[in-house]
Amino acid sequence: MSMIEGRLHLSLLPDKRVRLVFSPRTKGTNSRPLEITNTGFLLSDLESFWGFTPSKANAAVAQLERDGQVELSATVDE
Repeated sequence: MSMIEGRLHLSLLPDKRVRLVFSPRTKGTNSRPLEITNTGFLLSDLESFWGFTPSKANAAVAQLERDGQVELSATVDE
């Protein structure tokens, strides 16, 4: 399996939903935003799908709630 490296952009929307955009480092690829219902679901997704440790996922959600946005380095299977 091939791994895709990129940046994970998270933004907190006014209604407390979260917009998530994965931007691969590969040129010529498109990013498509996803919306997640709340930060509780985001925390679960960061751990189960994106492979973040619980402490890194919690830190990302805390920063998102504090600053309104966060950008993380992420890798996913193709």
